Amino acid sequence: MRDKLPISEATARTGRITNVILFWFFAVVFLFCGLSNYSLWGSENRWAAVARNMLYYQDFFHPVINGKLYFDKPLFSYWPIAALGAVFGTVNEWMARLPSAVAGLFILWCLIRLGKILWSEKVAYTAGWLLLGSYGFLFWARQGQADIGNVAMIMASVTWFFARKDKPGFITYLVFWLICFAGAQIKGPEALVLPLLILFPFLLREKQWLKHLRLSNFLAMFLGFGIYLVPYLLASHLPLPGGCTVPEGNLSGIDLVIRENITRFINPFDHKDPVYSYFYHVPRLMLPFSLFGVLAVVAALKNYPKSDANTKWLTAATVLVFLFFTASGSRRWYYILPALPFLMLEISLFLNEEWEPRWRLLVVKAMKFICLLAVLMELISPLVMDLLERRYAMVFPPLLKYGGIPAGVLGLLPFAVAQRRPIGMMQNSWGAVVLSLALLMGMFFAFQQPQTEVFRTRKAFAASLRQLADSRSWTADDMALFDCKVNDVVFYLDYTDPIPTIDIEEGLEEGLKALLRQRTGPVALIVRNKSLPFLSAMLVRGQVPPAILKQALSPVASLRAVRKQLQVCWVGPDDVFGAGEEKPLKQVGGE
Repeated sequence: MRDKLPISEATARTGRITNVILFWFFAVVFLFCGLSNYSLWGSENRWAAVARNMLYYQDFFHPVINGKLYFDKPLFSYWPIAALGAVFGTVNEWMARLPSAVAGLFILWCLIRLGKILWSEKVAYTAGWLLLGSYGFLFWARQGQADIGNVAMIMASVTWFFARKDKPGFITYLVFWLICFAGAQIKGPEALVLPLLILFPFLLREKQWLKHLRLSNFLAMFLGFGIYLVPYLLASHLPLPGGCTVPEGNLSGIDLVIRENITRFINPFDHKDPVYSYFYHVPRLMLPFSLFGVLAVVAALKNYPKSDANTKWLTAATVLVFLFFTASGSRRWYYILPALPFLMLEISLFLNEEWEPRWRLLVVKAMKFICLLAVLMELISPLVMDLLERRYAMVFPPLLKYGGIPAGVLGLLPFAVAQRRPIGMMQNSWGAVVLSLALLMGMFFAFQQPQTEVFRTRKAFAASLRQLADSRSWTADDMALFDCKVNDVVFYLDYTDPIPTIDIEEGLEEGLKALLRQRTGPVALIVRNKSLPFLSAMLVRGQVPPAILKQALSPVASLRAVRKQLQVCWVGPDDVFGAGEEKPLKQVGGE
């Protein structure tokens, strides 16, 4: 590859403009395409359900899921989804995910702005391409949850600080604290703590912190804190929506903020990954640029003494973020997502600066091999899927089966262009690799991954159950969830009234009997395969009645998927209450 092609100033300007246009074009395509083409995944159902219930109850200060108050996350992350629902008259997958996609676009803008302020446009856009093509970013920016919004507020606060660091004043401080407290209302106080931790190395430099010991700063902070408290104060004084209950413990919004953040940090009650887990979670987030990332961090630490002040700040800030999340007792791979944009800046500096040229040469060769291997896999994917169709009697959607061909061709294009002209603002030796991998990842998430919905069956199961319920004139009260909190099924059933829940915390047998004592007939239990032994042990005959509806499974379903398979069975008082045991009053009276 030719890294130093002779180019005129006009050609360089044209290349720069082309790079900017292409970057933002692909950013919009990769973040927004296909958001409505797959059903709710993971915790997305919580945000969708809360937003829809806000519209149903016309109460925007009490998050409710299936009739129970759910203050585990703050309010701001629900409001954009509810606002979209109010405009369009419903809440669906697209509306649940759109705020995250917008937040992802905003993160890219903040990253590029920060890179320009502290280094150069070349460093900024290289980091932008790296982030746009990273697995952690694309995955979470296309999910309807609070995590990417949290990162957006952290990046916004840090970028605002550096943009305004030479203009201290009440407005500067007020905007900074409002961004931080808005982030705290999206996911939690992490958005308040992390910006301060990230800025700490800079503030220590030449006693910069003394410049900000101003009355206006403290007034702005207290004003921001007051605004942060307003939603919780309103929630505590406004009545609950009719028919809704408070979960056991009766914790307020502030109580749950403390429980979900401070208590979880010091004395976690779940999410207890090993203390070393971020050593493999961070490379997972950086995929496919993990090798670049590991060597970039090592090179940054090795060259720290001779680095410029801004690069020293970035390295120290990245290390502090890593140590902060490692010190927490509660760990999950997405918790450390806020470190990802800063790691992309580290990689960009590693590639653009003269750090360890021998290392860079070797890693670029390795990454080029990985990239071309990924291109080859995309190009031959139709053949692989054709073999799978024959072996397992599967049918792949055309866009999934043949989408690898245009993706592979697009992945090869940067290498072809690099033979004739510079790759945007990047060196040709590694620019083609970065651009190709970013395009491959983006094409996969925007066009191929949504097509895997054909192998997910929860939404179809919920639709079949609702059709069955309507044909038999069932209401939500005629069903019950037995040892399964399947909020996605509850969302797709689309009942305004809550579906009764029998969970293990309250006692499965006691809960089932209490439910049947309130009824005059049987109930349709929604139960997972793995809970069937518990249910059969409670029944008089020791056997679960035949399922009246079962969730379909894909031909290649894992053992875990089989254990989580849902079915509906009809259970009545005679199935549960033994001879001489108290039965429902109306049932006893009829004997």
